[in-house]
Amino acid sequence: MKAEDFTRPENRKRPERQRALPPDVITGAYPGIFYVADRHGMLTQWNQRLQAITNLSDRQLGALRLADLFIEDDRERVEALLRDAGEQQDAQSIEASMQGSDGALVTFLLSVANAPGTGQVCGFGIDITARRARESLLRLRERALHAASNGIVITRCMGRENPIDYVNPAFERITGYTAAEALGRDSRFMAAPGLDDDLRTQLREAIRERREATVVFRNLRKDGGLFWNELSVTPVQDERGMVTHYIGIINDVTVIKERTSCLEHRLNHDALTGLVNRNLLWDRMEQALQAARRNKTLVAVVLVDLNKFKQINDTYGHEAGDLVLTVVSRRMQNAVRDTDTVARLAGDEFVLVLADQPSLRYTMRMIERLRANLAQPVAFDQHEIAIGASLGVSIYPHDADAPLELVKAADLAMYDAKASGDTEAHFYPADHRASADARRRFESNLVAALDNDEFFLMFQPRMGARDGALRGAQALLRWRHPEQGVLTPALFLKQAESNGMAKRSVTGCWRWPSIA
Repeated sequence: MKAEDFTRPENRKRPERQRALPPDVITGAYPGIFYVADRHGMLTQWNQRLQAITNLSDRQLGALRLADLFIEDDRERVEALLRDAGEQQDAQSIEASMQGSDGALVTFLLSVANAPGTGQVCGFGIDITARRARESLLRLRERALHAASNGIVITRCMGRENPIDYVNPAFERITGYTAAEALGRDSRFMAAPGLDDDLRTQLREAIRERREATVVFRNLRKDGGLFWNELSVTPVQDERGMVTHYIGIINDVTVIKERTSCLEHRLNHDALTGLVNRNLLWDRMEQALQAARRNKTLVAVVLVDLNKFKQINDTYGHEAGDLVLTVVSRRMQNAVRDTDTVARLAGDEFVLVLADQPSLRYTMRMIERLRANLAQPVAFDQHEIAIGASLGVSIYPHDADAPLELVKAADLAMYDAKASGDTEAHFYPADHRASADARRRFESNLVAALDNDEFFLMFQPRMGARDGALRGAQALLRWRHPEQGVLTPALFLKQAESNGMAKRSVTGCWRWPSIA
């Protein structure tokens, strides 16, 4: 049998013509309400949906005007809708609410048109209650966004450029840009050039990976002023799980940052001179030493003690003393580089950390410039106050390799300078260095001796002079040194007393025998 081609028009079978549905079936199947009203607004026809919502009988509905079914606030508008529809050919529409039999409000979009030649109007009502609830929720959210004290910005997700779709009033207040000036632009237009680039890179990576991120960086206001911006970015997904937008929450933390910075400055800087104080000095020294180890360079530590400072206070008063300290601090800062550190240690003592020194010759030139600046008198109340300073210098790695040891070495050199009475800078001398090394080795050996039980007692008998009888014994402490042999207390006890090891060496290591 030859197959027929049903795609050809002549082979298609025409379906039988369906009988037209009666109007009451059509209106009964309509999901909304249907109604007909006369020129007085009285209902003449309605569908089952309207009857189900009102729970009124046919007799009750037939005795009511359409407007009577709606809440009082909407009745005049419904009556006006019916009048306008009776007078015009075009359909008219409004939104109005009626109270259902269960007490809940149902909102309809009413459309009414004139039925020519009948003196009546007919219309439909679409239930928009759910839509109105969504719109109300959206309005509530929009009011919340507008009322928020934090700036809110919503951007589209479009790759590298993410144009702004919405900003709230707080954004305008914080940044100085109006919504019209910000919409359509990528939020990077507020970035402060050359600042916080690493944090901006983190933010770009988070946006590229479609994930949340929180950063704190500096942005520019419209007037050019900087502000600290704590920005939290969250991706927004659509119903398919695709990221379509980002929401950014902007919190201006400038005041907090400035207050924190001020507190940190007070904690780490001298109140009078503004110089680094003891707290920050050790950190700066450690950083300088770490850099010197990497770069194979030197670090010079200079301890400065002002000469006759007490005499200045006694002669001219403490106001003059404070001025001298302030001027001297400024002169020392002017004599060194920005990478160096000038710290006030205590009273009239200062410490300078000269980092990344390529050679001793370079260091000596810097110290000479410093010494010349300090030699200048300070003007106070028509007086020229002569000042001078004793300078002690220690060098890493020649004199020590730790911050505290370098300061101690510079302190010893400074006392040499003060004892000499001249104004030259004194370096930590080699004999001091040798004795310090020997002292450290001795202390290390002393600790090892305690751990290895190298101390022991010798007993010298005490005899009676007349009868030669044994009266007792004298205990004598000895150190069996692994290299120097047996040592008497005269060779180690004084130094052991100075570092607190004497008591342990004498009383903590042995049981004393009883002597009858």
